Amino acid sequence: MEEPKFDADFWPVQATLPMLARFFSDEWRQYLRLQPDGSMSADAFTRSLPESVFWRPGTALRETAGDSAERALDHLDSQHVSRAVINPGVAAAASAVASPYYAAEIARAANDWVIQTWLDRDPRLLGSIVVPIGDPELSAAEIRRIGDHPRMIQVLVAYPHRLLGHRTYAPMFEAALEYDLPITLQSGGAFAASTRGVSAVGEPESHFEYEVSWIAGAQAHLASLLCSGIFDRHPRLRLLLSGFGIAWLPSLIWRIESELRSGRVAKPQGLSRFPGEQIREHVRFTTSSLEVPARPHELVDLLAPIDGCELLLYASGYARGDDQGGQTLAGQLADDQRAAVLRTNAETFFRLSLEQTRDFTAGAHSPARQT
Repeated sequence: MEEPKFDADFWPVQATLPMLARFFSDEWRQYLRLQPDGSMSADAFTRSLPESVFWRPGTALRETAGDSAERALDHLDSQHVSRAVINPGVAAAASAVASPYYAAEIARAANDWVIQTWLDRDPRLLGSIVVPIGDPELSAAEIRRIGDHPRMIQVLVAYPHRLLGHRTYAPMFEAALEYDLPITLQSGGAFAASTRGVSAVGEPESHFEYEVSWIAGAQAHLASLLCSGIFDRHPRLRLLLSGFGIAWLPSLIWRIESELRSGRVAKPQGLSRFPGEQIREHVRFTTSSLEVPARPHELVDLLAPIDGCELLLYASGYARGDDQGGQTLAGQLADDQRAAVLRTNAETFFRLSLEQTRDFTAGAHSPARQT
């Protein structure tokens, strides 16, 4: 029997304004010209939430109508997924919206949509708390609103307006720690309004360039967190970098350690420990968009010096397209390492109990679905 998996990045559908309509407040529905059923008046200025300039309808995600929920649950069955963390696909939109209050309304509606539309369907599904990252105080308020929900297990952000180690994010981190929730930084997203794109020096000019440039953002945010001392100030803080790959991590660790040994520049006051130690304790990475070379064993060899397989959480990225990187890597690993990447690393990272992580794979023990 195929090994059960814990899917740390599951996109069953892409949430849009019509889908979220009934979860918006009356004031925002009126402002957006939304009817309770999600229909819009003829002069409504938009149908969808903001997306990347490289997004094209029908190419990034499955359509949301009809049997999409059943297809998603069938995927869990066929792939032997015991738990799956839902990504509603609106974190980038909440970051791109210029108005922090509109961003907060998008986040609130998306979170209520996940809770009421998805979590009751199947006990394998877990939720993500989307926050309006442009306003850390509003982000903290949204975390505190639903942070005690037992199946909302992470705080999800995309494209922070500053590097994550900046002091302005303290309210968000403190709220997440109150509920023992990790922060997950999602790759990709919109180039609009207040977001800067994936690099410090400009925006990519093609979809291909956009896809391969995501790692730049992850490196900068991780270096910021390491150098700011935030993991020393908050020993229980956990960070998940989702969709950025991991092959770049050894070079970042070695670069920082090389600078520390050389003494060429003053060490940041917050950097009290070597980065490898902090990363092993606080940071994890998903296998979605994993860089798998033509000879997959080379990735295993690259990660071995930093115990990289202990840092990886399987993530399918369903249903954005075929993403076999995690399973390809798992095929190169010994039994204990493979089980860790596919399931137990995630169970430990999200701190789920044995009862919460019992195997809900297909067959006689599959949970009943809500119809």
